[in-house]
Amino acid sequence: MSEFSAVVSNSHLWKSTLASSADVSDSAERERLRSSFLSFRERAAHLATEIRRDLPDLTVHDITHLDALWEIASLIVGSAYVLTPTEGYVLGGAILLHDLAMSIAATPGAFDAITQDMRWTDLVVAQYREQLGRDPQPAERHSPSEHIRKQVLFEFLRQTHADNAEKLAFMSYKTSVATQIFVIEDTELRQTFGRIIGQIAHSHWWSIGQVEKQFSRIIGAPPWAPSYWTIDPLKLACILRAADAAHLDSRRAPTFLRAISRIGNASEIHWTFQEKLNKPYLRDDALVFTSGQSFSLPEAPAWWLCLETLKMVDRELRSIDALLSDKGLPRFAARRVAGVDVPDRLATYVQTADWLPINATVHITDLPHIIRSIGGKELYGENPHVPLRELIQNASDAIRARRLLESRTEEFGEVRVSLQQETPAWFLEVQDNGVGMSQLVLTEFLLDFGRSLWNSPQMQEEFPGLLSQGFTATGKYGIGFFSVFMTSERVKVVTRRADAAAKDTLVLEFGAGLSGRPILRPAARHEQMRDAGTIVRLQLTRDPYEEGGLLHSSRPRLKKTILDVCKQLAPALDVNMLVLQDGSYKTVVKANDWLTVAGDELLSRLSERVNDNVTANDRGRFRRRAASNLRQIKNDDGAVLGRACIGIGHADHNVRTAEPAGIVAIGGLASSIVTGICGVLLGRPTRAARDVGEPLASKAALKRWAEEQATLVPHLFGTPEERAACAQNIRICGGDTGELPIAQYRGDWVSAKQVQMMTHPNYIVFVDPFTIDFELKHVDNYVLEDYVFVTRSSGLPGLFQGSWNHHSTWMRGSTAENGLPLSLAGAVIEAIAKSWGVGVEDLRNSSDFNREDDVRIAARNGVEIKARALSIRRPR
Repeated sequence: MSEFSAVVSNSHLWKSTLASSADVSDSAERERLRSSFLSFRERAAHLATEIRRDLPDLTVHDITHLDALWEIASLIVGSAYVLTPTEGYVLGGAILLHDLAMSIAATPGAFDAITQDMRWTDLVVAQYREQLGRDPQPAERHSPSEHIRKQVLFEFLRQTHADNAEKLAFMSYKTSVATQIFVIEDTELRQTFGRIIGQIAHSHWWSIGQVEKQFSRIIGAPPWAPSYWTIDPLKLACILRAADAAHLDSRRAPTFLRAISRIGNASEIHWTFQEKLNKPYLRDDALVFTSGQSFSLPEAPAWWLCLETLKMVDRELRSIDALLSDKGLPRFAARRVAGVDVPDRLATYVQTADWLPINATVHITDLPHIIRSIGGKELYGENPHVPLRELIQNASDAIRARRLLESRTEEFGEVRVSLQQETPAWFLEVQDNGVGMSQLVLTEFLLDFGRSLWNSPQMQEEFPGLLSQGFTATGKYGIGFFSVFMTSERVKVVTRRADAAAKDTLVLEFGAGLSGRPILRPAARHEQMRDAGTIVRLQLTRDPYEEGGLLHSSRPRLKKTILDVCKQLAPALDVNMLVLQDGSYKTVVKANDWLTVAGDELLSRLSERVNDNVTANDRGRFRRRAASNLRQIKNDDGAVLGRACIGIGHADHNVRTAEPAGIVAIGGLASSIVTGICGVLLGRPTRAARDVGEPLASKAALKRWAEEQATLVPHLFGTPEERAACAQNIRICGGDTGELPIAQYRGDWVSAKQVQMMTHPNYIVFVDPFTIDFELKHVDNYVLEDYVFVTRSSGLPGLFQGSWNHHSTWMRGSTAENGLPLSLAGAVIEAIAKSWGVGVEDLRNSSDFNREDDVRIAARNGVEIKARALSIRRPR
């Protein structure tokens, strides 16, 4: 035998199962198994060489690794452990197959089939989003860039290899003469053992619980073998997973192979620690790992990775030992790994040089407190609407996912909200018919603070094809659900996956908020859901009408209802939302109806600016007039990213308006407040709290929309002061102010076109209206100089407000693209430059556009009046 096969032949498990035996009564049967296995191994060795070709960064996965697992497995189970020859054959076959699918050649259909798999496209989309912040172009989905292709292939083979291992025994290869060959040449053995070999090979990727559930029976001996040659798949699956986890020595990371290979940075650390490890040995019930060389200070990260990996091996051995013990099966000799409990203890085996492995990792002592703080008021503030908003957002994400997975129409899906008093308590409930949650999602993602399923590799396993169909979740941070504990201690989650039966409905209950341990249980019959989806029910800790409650209003005459709150929270939702009112559910928002619903209705969903001088009738009249000015904001590709009209907002402190505040909507839910724009702009979040958003519309799209609004403003606002305030907001949006008034000159309001047609002196001064209205308020009979324009020259109004203490960074800055002030004074300067016949750049070079003190602006009875003002001079 070769050196590699000697590793197998010298192992206890080989000797006791497939090696030649002195017992002549079963020698023919053993020889059949042994001969088949050696042929199997030879063919597997060829496939194993392909792994390095396709995934060069991986540590060694060739036949030397597969052979070494016999040695490691024998060490772990101990010399007294007994397997039947058929168990030896099945274990050996599972060892050969378990990693073979980490190559293209061992994947059914090869590379063409891989690129047609929806999981390939999912991974391509995920990589482009992660690395480039965008979705791939159509051509890139099939042929991504080389760097991304390499990452995607690695992740695809990693995710699918265990599943494909189950099929490899029956995968055929054609020779030049069109005959089919298999890795298991003996047809009868392939039919008898191929399926269980594949399942055990697959199982090394499962949880230990899934292994226990799947392998619950003993398989009898084949007809041609002695009757005691039974097979216990559970025992074999445990041997394979323990041996595979524990094979970490330098045979998997040879120094010379590393020297001649181009190992990527991400894999370098794995090679470093495995390169230094010797073969483990057994002492009492522990595997002992030692290093041949010490880890230097620059290699400290590799040492810590070694510790974490050995902890993983330790967890495997302990969980296997507990399972075997509970099942009454023979236990393995190795039941733990020595030294992994304390870093400095491991350092006595895996040594370090010139540094100490002190356990100084960051840890959280009081996790419930952190969650309450970061996932509650510290993040979201004192807003009692946040939990409801987050639940609506989670529900709408689940519905969007189900639409894509089941090829449903855009009209499918609804979120139902109810607020009811069941004396003495109040209950808030949000229900959806979305994709639902499995037990894995419910326990490992919903309850894992800061971890979102939608951004995890597991999403591609839970919902393959979802990313490739364009799914983008609103929820990204995995913290929104925990906001429910801002308003409730008793929370009940009922859920059923879309592909599960009603009897598989699960219930997760919190009886004492974050202080207690939640209970997971099967749903009682009356709790079982007739359709897929999720129900979240909160028992509120506060009466909704009390201060800080869900429906509390600081203005008693404006009494809120849950229907009003839901409309304001989700004015542009792309799923149907129904609210329980007067005993029945009423549709308050239809999917994407913000695009087509009557303008008055859309504006009524938005938060109103608090102004005690404006009556409800005034607001209603303004909404009806403003409705005719609403226009869609479209990007160059025709995508509608807003529907709004220009308003006054804070552009003029002298103007009182009944207009509502606009919003930036993220996933259809209200985020940033927008003043000076009435309506809805779709956006993306800039903070985990999603209370600050940036519009998705491009600057060019906003400019086009703003310039159309310049022609519509006179239909809504009558006074020049109001129209000038709107002109300021149009200029901030990048638009030309058109015929709108932008300044007062010699007592009259003038537009940019009128300014351009004038003849101007070589010196111009711009005085802010604040100076006129307040600083000169008590000065009588003054006359402004002929070179003075009264217009806004400082202090731009903020359109995108964000939350009360977090402002949007979108459209920050005080200058337009041409470098002139973004204030209305800048619009006047542009018009004067055209009148003078000079370029904007020349004008910028001759004036710094900074306001100065003591600039003469007027005279009174021959006495000059000076003030702070902006001045420009005509370039020479």
